[in-house]
Amino acid sequence: FSKAVRNLVQRSVLQDTYLYQEVLRESINAIVTILDFGDLLDYIVDTIRKGLQAKCVSLYLKGADGRFMLRHGVGGIAQAPHGHSLDAGMIDLVQQAGTAVVREELERILSEKDFGQLNRALKEACAELIIPLRYKGQLAGVLTVGSKGNGEPYVQSDIDLLDALAGHA
Repeated sequence: FSKAVRNLVQRSVLQDTYLYQEVLRESINAIVTILDFGDLLDYIVDTIRKGLQAKCVSLYLKGADGRFMLRHGVGGIAQAPHGHSLDAGMIDLVQQAGTAVVREELERILSEKDFGQLNRALKEACAELIIPLRYKGQLAGVLTVGSKGNGEPYVQSDIDLLDALAGHA
């Protein structure tokens, strides 16, 4: 019995590892070979949505005015009218954290009052995860990823995959 369980666990873990390695390899290749910026954004957002089974994925890029404007996305807030910008509190949060921000973790560490205000902005943006996109050390964009379609929470390997993609974007 224990051998069967061990084999099942190994297959599940190794399958996810292989899947993420394949997604990362294909995405890096796309980043290098796709010349049209719009096509590249389509590819990245769609790959994340499919690979993580996310309900919504949005990409915000910093504009000349310093605001982070919705540039591309699928599901949720991605249907917002042209000119939608990301909440300033979310930008401050991701700048302070310097790494991926997980809504579920914020709920545990912030006071009820602080979390309540931020949680409204996160829900409006359909954001369970917030991934910073840096260029030359500066925050150049933000990737928001909504909840998984299967209802499961994000695990560290999911966040590692997104961080790796963000590092190459």
